[in-house]
This record gives sequence, structure tokens and C-alpha cells, in this order.
Amino acid sequence: MELKDFFLGPLYAGIVILIALLLKRRLTNASTKPYYLPALYMKLFGALVFALIYQFYYGGGDTFDYYNGGSIFWHALLEKPKVAWEMFWLDPREYTAETINYTIRTRFFKSGEEWYLTKIAGFASFLTFNSYLAISFLFAFFVFLGTWKLYQAMLWFYPHLNRAFAIAIFWAPSLIFWGSGLLKDTITLGSLGFLAHGVFGLFTNRKGKPFFIISIYVFANIILGLKPYILYTFLPALLLWGYEKFISKIKNFAIKLLALPVISVFIVVLGYLLISNIAEETQKYNSIDTITQRIGGFHTDHGRRTDASTYHLGEIEYTPLGMLKKLPESVNVTLFRPYLWEVNNIVMLVSAFESLLFLLITIYMLIKAGPFKLLKSLFSNPEVTLCLSFTIILGFVVGFTSMNFGALARFKIPILPFFAMGIFIIQDSGLLKSTSKKKKNKKKRWQQMEPPVYSNQ
Repeated sequence: MELKDFFLGPLYAGIVILIALLLKRRLTNASTKPYYLPALYMKLFGALVFALIYQFYYGGGDTFDYYNGGSIFWHALLEKPKVAWEMFWLDPREYTAETINYTIRTRFFKSGEEWYLTKIAGFASFLTFNSYLAISFLFAFFVFLGTWKLYQAMLWFYPHLNRAFAIAIFWAPSLIFWGSGLLKDTITLGSLGFLAHGVFGLFTNRKGKPFFIISIYVFANIILGLKPYILYTFLPALLLWGYEKFISKIKNFAIKLLALPVISVFIVVLGYLLISNIAEETQKYNSIDTITQRIGGFHTDHGRRTDASTYHLGEIEYTPLGMLKKLPESVNVTLFRPYLWEVNNIVMLVSAFESLLFLLITIYMLIKAGPFKLLKSLFSNPEVTLCLSFTIILGFVVGFTSMNFGALARFKIPILPFFAMGIFIIQDSGLLKSTSKKKKNKKKRWQQMEPPVYSNQ
């Protein structure tokens, strides 16, 4: 960060808050208004803390590389505006005689996903006079708006869970820290919120269908440009959600029985075609062989390391079935690790306490409701299906591929709000209240029993 950041940063934080205040009436109602500004303040606070920690604790990182890449667009704008415009339309590794003098100065020009974010950072640089802190606040505002849209969309189904969902979406420490700074994770988290809002709005017949369609298209493409695997894992969860929603509307048992196989085949075929078509656009994920080879090489590289932040999943057979066998262990790593004894720095300590809380809540659910009732809720409630299937699928992907707790803390942030919302919906469904109600009723009956009468004789 530079001296200008300490002037432009507060100025842009004020601008962001002012815009949020102007939008407040349109984006809130009586039940959500209390959480609106606090959620924004936490995002801005997270962006500030993230910037300070990377500046003074880590002494650098990817976030500053993205900023430096974005600065190239700023310098090009000052020197040759036409070249700056041309650079926005360049694919990775593509260049012209005029643009190469600029693009060669960023380490991310050869990588598609990183170059995509560099261009986003470049656009933000135009708006902020190339201030790192001001760019961070713009990123924080974007993710705030996206997650707020997710919050609104989930309240369409459970309006009484306004407080619980606010906690799930806005108050997890990892979401505040890793989901607010100048990183790919911030933009993908916000885009995921906008995407979910668009899908829910479109398929529940809300007003504004053209807006929902445009929103789905734009933000699906942003996720595809930055982290395609998030889109790959969210699509199956959405399809399962849509499947359960559709089936639940069929009241006639005979029609439902006849419709089940037809709809199931349609969902499977549609999911396959969607994911296949998306994968064809991305070299990293265009075939099972490509994916397994990349993961195998990645694990081999990490297997040589002895860093305390690295974790291992044991012996792995790099075939689809062999990798699938690691699903339980991978999901466990994503949701419940690092354990407290695996911590080696202050940032990991916060993540470890967060993971411990999720572990204790999950154990509590299993004890109170039992695994069978939880499975029943998974297949009978569309929103629980969405939240937990996305948690399991993406949890497996990031847990299996990260191999480092620092990277894992960033990669898993899209999971956290959905996992927490799934927990709150299960709690609200009465599964966890059943055992306690039985105990209360039993105690009440015992207290109402007449005490025995003892004779003095």
C-alpha cells in the first residue's frame, strides 16, 4: 500500500456507504433492515484487515500481484488509452506490438483465470485512481451486494429465519476475512450470490424475469472465468433443488410415480449436457483424464513438502473411483479442519475455532436428530438438499485438491453460508426439537402425577 491509500481508502469507504444508504430502501424490509449496514461494515472491515495483514504480516501475496497487474491498465490509460482498451479484450498469452510492453509486466498474463481477475482489478483501478485500499473496498461492496441478494432469495422460502440466515451469510470469520479482499474468492462469492438469486427468482415466478435471466448469464460467466469448478459443483445442487421443487408440486400419487423416472432422466441428461458444454470451454477441466493428471501432479508436488500448513489424505489411486473413495475424508478436511493442534499461526487459529464450531454443531445434530432423520430431511426439503449437496460436492473438490490449510481456508468460503443455512433449516424443521419435546412432555406428566399418600399408622 502507498500513502495515497490512506486518503483514497477512507474516501471510497464513505462513497460505498453512501451508495448503500441510497439503495437501502430498495434492498431491505422491516425484517432485514437491522442487518443491512452491519453486514456492509463487516465486509469493509474485513477488506481493511485483509489488506493490513497481507501488507504487514505476510509481507505480500497474490492480492498485491493482482493489484500490480491492474495497475498496468491504469498506466496504459494515462499513457495510451487506446492500448488500455485493447488489453481488456486480450485472451491470456495473446498480444499485439503495442500491448506486449504492458502485459509482459504481469505474472498472470499467461493464466486464464488469473488474467480474468487482473482485468477486473484493472477496471477497478480506473475507478479508484489506482488505490489498492479503494479497490479492496469496491470488491467488498460487490461481495456484500451479491451475498445480500443470496440472503434475500433464501428468505423467500424461510422469511422467519432472517436472523439465522444473516449469521450464516455475513458473520462467519472466514467470510469476513477471505471473502472481502482483492482476490478471486471475493468476486466468485459475490457472483454466486447473484446467480442463486437469479435462479431462485426465475424458477419461483418472481417479478423481473428478464433481470433474472441477465443476472444468471452474467454471473455464471464471471464464475466460469475465475473458478469454473464452483459452477460445476453448484449446477448439480441446483438441479437437485429444482427436481425436488417440481416433484413436490405434483399432488396426485399416481402421476408423481409416473413422472419420477421421466424427470430423473431429464435432470441427469440436462446436467450432463450443461457441465459437458461448460467444460469444453475450459482446458483445465475438459476431461476426466485431464483432471486426474493435474490432481496427481499437484499432490506429488505437495507430498514433497514438510510445511506445517500442508495436510495429506494418505495413499490415493488417481482414477475416478479411487478419488471418490476419499470423499468422506476430503469433506471432513474442508468442514472440520484444521484442528486446534494443527494450528501454526494466528490466521489458522481463527479458522480452527470456526471449524471446531461447525464440528460441534454437526455432532449435536447427529445426536439430537439421528442420521436417519437427517437423511430424510436431505431428501424431503429442497433447500436442505441444495445446501448440503453443494456442501458435500464442493467440499470434496476443495478438500481433495487444496492440500494446504491456507489455500483451503480461501477455497471453502462459498460452502460456509450454504452449510450454515442448511443447519438452520434443519433446526427449524423440528428434527432437533423432537427429542427435547419428548423429555419436556415426560417431565410434565411426571410432575402432574399425584404424590403418594403415606399413612401415619
